[in-house]
Amino acid sequence: MKPELDDWQFRMSKHPSPNATKIGDYFLETGAGINKVSVEDTDGISVGMLVGFPISLSQSRMLHEHYKLPFSLGDNTEDFVEKVFEDLGGKFLWMFFTKTIARIYVDCSAQIPCVYDKDTYFVGSTAYALLNDVEYQKRFDQDLYDFLKVEKDGWFPAGLTAHKNIERILPNHYLDLESFETKRHWPTENFTPAGNPYANIAEIVNIVQRQMKAVSKETKQLGVALTAGSDSRILLACSKSLLESDDLEFVTVVGADSHETDTVISEKIAEDHGLKHVKLSRKEASSQQKSLFIQRNGHCVSDSNSLYHPSVWPIANSHIFFGGIGGEFARAFLWRKHDNQISELDAKTVLRRLGLPDNPLIKVKMENWLQSVNVSRVSDILDLAYIENRTGPWSEAQFYGDPTLLRLSPLITRKTIKLMVQLPSEWKINQRMSKEIVKILWPDLAKYPINSLGRIQDFFIKLIRAYDNPSLITKKLRKLR
Repeated sequence: MKPELDDWQFRMSKHPSPNATKIGDYFLETGAGINKVSVEDTDGISVGMLVGFPISLSQSRMLHEHYKLPFSLGDNTEDFVEKVFEDLGGKFLWMFFTKTIARIYVDCSAQIPCVYDKDTYFVGSTAYALLNDVEYQKRFDQDLYDFLKVEKDGWFPAGLTAHKNIERILPNHYLDLESFETKRHWPTENFTPAGNPYANIAEIVNIVQRQMKAVSKETKQLGVALTAGSDSRILLACSKSLLESDDLEFVTVVGADSHETDTVISEKIAEDHGLKHVKLSRKEASSQQKSLFIQRNGHCVSDSNSLYHPSVWPIANSHIFFGGIGGEFARAFLWRKHDNQISELDAKTVLRRLGLPDNPLIKVKMENWLQSVNVSRVSDILDLAYIENRTGPWSEAQFYGDPTLLRLSPLITRKTIKLMVQLPSEWKINQRMSKEIVKILWPDLAKYPINSLGRIQDFFIKLIRAYDNPSLITKKLRKLR
């Protein structure tokens, strides 16, 4: 086992160790910088610990050290679990322990990733936290790593990782520490379509603003992403009421090539509206820094963040960063026009939609995932596939790679995900959520283009990206099949 833990890494087992926190029959070790919050119900009964950076939505505050829930454990465990998830934002793991329960829940997008070793019954952040250097190399699955093109822009779906017999807890699942098997806890039925989509987006705005208020109470400043994208435009619109605050700044990584669109449009918005704008020059990681980023996440993700993550270091000690990840859940990301002709999805189709290749192992794991799904509509399954097999193991799996700037995603909570997937099909297909939020909160923002500098410049930017990473073309063609 790795002798020491890096910042934000953790591991848990039944083996006592120095400086570990005892929870039930287990011992939890954490690196520096990650919060441990003891949790009890309203009657004072201990229900375990939150690890990470949780936010209470009902109280609009970040949680530190201790949290007393505003409801009791009661006799219905699953109902209690859902109440806990409904009250929490930020990013967290929940070690749920009582006299009869021993489980680990990841949050609704697995923003604090968690893996488990089926050989040793250890649980931890990544293989990097669980294995010493010899075991790390011995159990590394080079063939699968190469097959999925993780060195470029691939990732490990369906609970797989880069190491044999180390598996990931997917979003909406928990690890039962008695059976050492993962189980789904949400959703339990088809998504109910929204009766009034405007009520849904009003509640989404409310949840984002509650988290902004929570972070504004912290000693660090709130830094909100300002890009050319539609999801950061939602955050900008939601922050309008805080513009006069000294605790709010807008942040853009600026540069040429693929960053040019963000650079030009963010500067125009900031200048027109007098925003406090922090421009961070794009900075490339050294080969050593890139290698450490990839190893810290267990060799499960590489992509452009491993190359450019030092760009945000200048604000790591001064800001908590809010990004727009999660708006994709309202955009029918994996849907296709002919889906109404499909009665049942198979593993091969889901993998194609994700842009991933398939082999016997991956297909079996994806079939197992499909069997766990409790929704029946093709569109609902595809929405769930995006959340659980892309956002969790791809975007969120990078969390440990750069333990410097705390990045939170206020669009990702159990409540907001539920509200987004309930939006009408027409809203999702036409990507209406961001447009409607802007129209209601800050109509003037609608005049700025989304991810575009004009047809010719957009074409050359895409051409440069394809030249730098030819696998993007293969991935795009695979999705269209």
